[in-house]
Amino acid sequence: MANGCTRGVVVERAVHTALNRAMDIRTRDHASLAHLAIGLDHIERWLADHTFPGPSLRALSVDDIEALNDTQLRGAIADRVGPLSAKSGEAVPFVQIRVNHAMGTDNRAQADDDQLRVGLRQIQAWLDNPGSYPSDTRLPPRPRRSSPSRTRA
Repeated sequence: MANGCTRGVVVERAVHTALNRAMDIRTRDHASLAHLAIGLDHIERWLADHTFPGPSLRALSVDDIEALNDTQLRGAIADRVGPLSAKSGEAVPFVQIRVNHAMGTDNRAQADDDQLRVGLRQIQAWLDNPGSYPSDTRLPPRPRRSSPSRTRA
């Protein structure tokens, strides 16, 4: 039960974050009627076609991904982790770990642009085909980067 509650909180936060972004506001404390109308429209679309977070999260083309800088890449990854968590049924922290493994890094903050692009393409692949998301609970070994061999004398 606790796992279900935790997942519900994670999904709820993701919904609120996506809704605020759709309305182009940080918090709803000072949202105008126009902002709320945009938010309501997005919620109605999500309920009608059972998608999350709706049309504002579009698939990015290869050219789109190549044009993004590191900050934009990190933002695009962060925007997709919540929806992937909801589709896969795996908690957000575990989805983040899987993305980091796919990028060959322990921490996204240390990832270079190429690694971030790999991560974003992998998230999109998992979102496009949820069945391809690993269903086992063990994380795969992290790919190693090429490094000089060290031998003991």
